[in-house]
Amino acid sequence: MTGGPEGQGKAGRRRGGAVAASALLAVALAGCARPEAPQAVAAAQEAPAPDPTLAPGDIPAPEAFHATEPGLWDGRPSLGGLWVAHPDAAQPERVRILNLDTGQSVTGALFRRERDLPGPALQVSSGAAAALGMLAGAPATLDVLALRRATTASSDTPIAGGDIVAASDNAADG
Repeated sequence: MTGGPEGQGKAGRRRGGAVAASALLAVALAGCARPEAPQAVAAAQEAPAPDPTLAPGDIPAPEAFHATEPGLWDGRPSLGGLWVAHPDAAQPERVRILNLDTGQSVTGALFRRERDLPGPALQVSSGAAAALGMLAGAPATLDVLALRRATTASSDTPIAGGDIVAASDNAADG
């Protein structure tokens, strides 16, 4: 009889040896993988998720302006555009206006309004109210956040007040 008990024993040993060699090779190759630096792993875990209410290239600038409070559209048509007005606005700013009640947001302008006017501090244009799903005369909780544009070292650089100075102008001041 060919392939008797002795023949099967040799084949079994060969298969077992091949499996052992494969396992040894896998362990050896796993040791060759470069582990990530602990700092890189920690930074990746701590990086905040991008804000879905911001357009690409927009950077939050809460130091310029940030308010979360009730806002109101009085129901009257307003001058065109998407804007919000607040008594604490020092100068016009580009802002993200987020209606926390509906989750809708829009990018618009921030202007200063008189402090002694009745109603909530945030006054909303008719265009912004429509974009945010606000009803006339019904206050909504708004989050208004100043924005800046992301720039690179070789492109124009934003400076205080949102003015743009060409990179070559910065080098001349040197």
